[in-house]
Amino acid sequence: MTEDALLAAIRAAPHDDGPRLVYADWLMARGDVRGELVSLEVSDRRGALGPAGRVHLQALVAAHGYPHPELPPDPVAQLPWHGGGTHPTQYGLTHEGHHWYVRQRYGFTIDLDGVEIVDADVDWEDWNHLSPAETNVVLTVLTEAILAGDPPGALQAAFDALEPPAHPAYHAGRHPLVSAVEARDYERYCALLAAIREDRTGG
Repeated sequence: MTEDALLAAIRAAPHDDGPRLVYADWLMARGDVRGELVSLEVSDRRGALGPAGRVHLQALVAAHGYPHPELPPDPVAQLPWHGGGTHPTQYGLTHEGHHWYVRQRYGFTIDLDGVEIVDADVDWEDWNHLSPAETNVVLTVLTEAILAGDPPGALQAAFDALEPPAHPAYHAGRHPLVSAVEARDYERYCALLAAIREDRTGG
């Protein structure tokens, strides 16, 4: 069976673990780390993952992100980002041979191939407090502009059109750096970290 056929089976029954586990076995037989990720994620959702398994899952997710075999590829939805240090959100996107790097704090800065092309202040009271969902909106707007080939001025205009965050939740420096976790998965990644802390402290 081909990978496309396995993925089609998952997408036809996204809530059925059977096709997902068949795909996991197929990947692992080929030495693909995504297979172990899919298998561990299924066990975690079933509540069948012990402390050692959660630690291993966390390490794999931090390095590779959560797998989404039930979804077709979507470069706009896949927004790997990490926070902490001097900038709450840092995000990189490679598109058509160029690398874009976005940093946000009280404003936002965009580099293209290592050269700063946008450095803008934003009239928000506190840009340090963005929930994962709000961050995903910001990055989606910027990603869509980049993929559309918009010039720097259009990137800034798109960003300026965003409303200030309404539900502050994210605080810089309170979570470890994460390079491969997508914004849409950030909350469940934090839940996994919390479960690991409980395993270690006994509650």
